[in-house]
Amino acid sequence: MSRSNAYHRWSQSNKRSPRQRPQKVDSIIKFSHTKHSVITPYGLAFKRDYRLLHRHEFDRVFNDPISIVVSPFTVLFKENQLDHPRIGMVISKKNVRLAVKRNSIRRRARESFRTHRSGLPNVDLILIARRNITDFKLAQIGSRLSKLWDRLGAS
Repeated sequence: MSRSNAYHRWSQSNKRSPRQRPQKVDSIIKFSHTKHSVITPYGLAFKRDYRLLHRHEFDRVFNDPISIVVSPFTVLFKENQLDHPRIGMVISKKNVRLAVKRNSIRRRARESFRTHRSGLPNVDLILIARRNITDFKLAQIGSRLSKLWDRLGAS
């Protein structure tokens, strides 16, 4: 192939061209150096300490719980011996068929809990999505969750 037909950005020699190195990025979100957890304003990160992770933690709440209903959610809760509230979520495939929708509801609930947790008592709570949750828009779900946290904080 003649040089006139060759791609003009290709190197004219048989040596490799230098690779472009990654550039420094000014990130909006800062990461801690220990566990790569996102640092958020006012120390509101949603850490593992604020989640119910194991079956025995869920079972403890399911045995003799106190419940609050704010459609489309039911919250079961029980006092814990910690200095902060913890949350677990149950959003069944039977009630919300699409995984995308289930995940968006979980994200909305986590964010709402994260921002309201300072006003909540020291309880382990399980947030259960009811069957009619698909009738609500995400903004409505957020406002219902706020109402739920207010009721839980008052109890």
